[in-house]
Amino acid sequence: MRRFTLLLLITLLPLCVFALDITDPLGDIYDDIQVWYEAGLIDEVPSLRPYPAQVLVAVLGQVTADPDTPAADRAQAEEYLGALTAKQDIDGVWFGKAQLKSSESEEYLFGGAGIEYNTWFSEYIALNGRWVAFGKYEGDGYYPAGEGRELDSFDDNADMGIAGRKIDLRQLFTNSFSLGTDSLYFQAGIHRSSYGPVFDNGAVLGGYAHNAPTFNVVWDSGGKFGMTNTYIELSASNYYGEDVFPDKRMVMQTYTYRPFEWAEFEFLQSIVYGNRFDLVYFVPFSFLFYNQNLAGYEDNSWMGFSMALDLPRRTGFNGVLYIDDAHFNDFLRLDFNTMFKAAINTEFTWTPMHKYLRRLSLDYLAVTPYTYSHKSKRFSDYSGTVEDSPEYHEWLAENANYLNYTSYGDTLGPVLDPNSDRITIKYHARPLPQLDVKLIGRMIRHGNPTDENYESGGVTDGSVYDDGYDDDEDQTFQDLRFLTQDALEYTFTAGFDLGYTFDLDPHTVKLLFGYRLEHIRNKMNSGGYPVKGDNETSHYVMCGFAYSCSF
Repeated sequence: MRRFTLLLLITLLPLCVFALDITDPLGDIYDDIQVWYEAGLIDEVPSLRPYPAQVLVAVLGQVTADPDTPAADRAQAEEYLGALTAKQDIDGVWFGKAQLKSSESEEYLFGGAGIEYNTWFSEYIALNGRWVAFGKYEGDGYYPAGEGRELDSFDDNADMGIAGRKIDLRQLFTNSFSLGTDSLYFQAGIHRSSYGPVFDNGAVLGGYAHNAPTFNVVWDSGGKFGMTNTYIELSASNYYGEDVFPDKRMVMQTYTYRPFEWAEFEFLQSIVYGNRFDLVYFVPFSFLFYNQNLAGYEDNSWMGFSMALDLPRRTGFNGVLYIDDAHFNDFLRLDFNTMFKAAINTEFTWTPMHKYLRRLSLDYLAVTPYTYSHKSKRFSDYSGTVEDSPEYHEWLAENANYLNYTSYGDTLGPVLDPNSDRITIKYHARPLPQLDVKLIGRMIRHGNPTDENYESGGVTDGSVYDDGYDDDEDQTFQDLRFLTQDALEYTFTAGFDLGYTFDLDPHTVKLLFGYRLEHIRNKMNSGGYPVKGDNETSHYVMCGFAYSCSF
């Protein structure tokens, strides 16, 4: 095993912050809500996170009122409720994390402080959010494969030197303004978004894409029907996933049907477009694909279906099918080796809420070749000959791709490249009310569907920026080619996360420790092609803390 580089987490600036952040769709409160929902302590929850304060107060009230709620969970729900129902809840926070990767001696460190706030202006109007200032130092490849970063930031020139390293100084602001009740509300904010029923790293909105201005109108009374309308202001990048351009947008609509208490089905549709603002996509109860043709544009339209089934003994099944493009005529002829750009996600859960087995999940995600990518206007707007030339590469670097499924360089969906599949098993226990134990095992397969000798002046690395078109604008995805390449990259990951919370009212201290063992077989080269026999084993060690003080 290669030598570890010693990492020192130094002084961080303590400031004041609010205690409970509900704007992170993958935060601790949502982990608990997912457990309580799957255990039957909560009736229904919307499919789009983060939730506004009105929804959280309602579902937490169900948990505290249910006689079957374990004492420790009831206490946790009451603590959340206390912070959310206060006229104004304010805390101070001091946080930091250090991470080390062995194989490349890569270090990653961040730390800082800020404020988090939960405020009510009236019974129907709430404002929640956080502002933090932090410093970070990061090397290349410091995250295990398939995992996203904790904090978003914008690049600027603020930095300082500590112990011979350049520490980037950044800030983060997220918020959620909500107007309405728990069953009908308008929500506006700057935050990440996650779509269920597989919320963490799922197929539609995976929860790790960069914060973006988001506007939601949701009606869901928990009965048989519900609907969501979402508008997100995205940040475009160039055709290589670099730089930032304005004027990119996403609209999503979902329609929920619950024929039985134990079954929920949802139809969803979305559109990604840019370089204009178009009201045609705001018409409710319409088909966005049809609206796209009505407007005369070739935008990036999607449609899909999801289901969530409550099965006996606190088990469950979740499924999502999210389709970008498909040759349905071939499907009707039972020819499945055809164009099919889609993501398929399934998940089995068991939530006994025992202290040694709180939740167990097994999920599978498949992303077919060129899913989430899109050629945008690189053929129609370029005046020269499309070819592998310096002039064409310069144009690709200077112009925005408004149509691929990304924002600020991040895939809006899962942290997974096209032409990949992933199987993940997660175990969660809470042997003590203050101690969380999480185990994870994951395998990812990935191949590059674009032949190395393919004639294309665009990106050919098999990523979301590889659109699958050659220089003659011919599609390369007329057949499926899902993981049929001679060389595939395999990534195996195993690890754990530990978190212990000291509740010293009004002070709270949480200590974190984690580890990942990652083995990559046939590791990809810089061009995006797996290389047979190039294997690598890495160890990731993570430690961190968070301190908060309630005022």
